Amino acid sequence: DIRFQAEQQQLEAAYTKALTAKRAAKSEQDFRLAAQQFLLLKDYKDAAGFAEQCQLQAEQARQESIWLAAQQLLNRGYTGQQQLSCMEKAREKLLQIPQYKNAQDQASQLDAQMQELKKQLRLAAKKRKRTAVITFSVIAACIIIGIALYITIPLVQYNNAAASLEAGQYDEAIAAFTQLGDYRDASEQVIA
Repeated sequence: DIRFQAEQQQLEAAYTKALTAKRAAKSEQDFRLAAQQFLLLKDYKDAAGFAEQCQLQAEQARQESIWLAAQQLLNRGYTGQQQLSCMEKAREKLLQIPQYKNAQDQASQLDAQMQELKKQLRLAAKKRKRTAVITFSVIAACIIIGIALYITIPLVQYNNAAASLEAGQYDEAIAAFTQLGDYRDASEQVIA
C-alpha cells in the first residue's frame, strides 16, 4: 500500500502545516486560515477539534480587535466635537460585541458621558453666541459714539457758529470757529 502511505504522508504534512499555522496565528484572519486547513483534513487525528478551536480563537481575535479599536478612539485625547465623534464611533464598536469584556457597560457609560458632553457643547455654543452679541453691541456703540463725537457734534457746533456769524454775534462766532480747529473751513471763517 504505497498509495495509502503516500496519502498518510500528505495528510500528516498538511496536519503539521495546519498546526504551525495555528501556533503562529495572532489575528482573526490567521485563525480562520488555520481552521480552514484543519477542516480540509476532515477526520484526520484531532483536526476537527483544532478547527473548532481556531474558529473560537478567530472570534475572540475579532472581538478583541473591535474592543481595542474602541479603546483607541476613546484615548485619542480630543476635546469638543471631535471627542463626541470618537465617543459615538467607539460606542458603535462596543455594541457590536456586547458580551466581550465590559463592552456593554462601557457603551452604557458612554451614553451618559455623551449626553453630558452634548450639554456642555450646547452651553459653550450659547456662551460664544452671547459673547459675540455683546462684542458686536460694544463695537456698534463705539461706532455710534465715534460718529457723534467726530461728525455730528462738530457739525452742530459749526452750524451754531455759522448762525452766530449770520446773527452778527462775531465774538461768539470767532470763539466757536476757533474751537473747531481744522473742521471744514472753520479756520478760514475766523480770519474772515
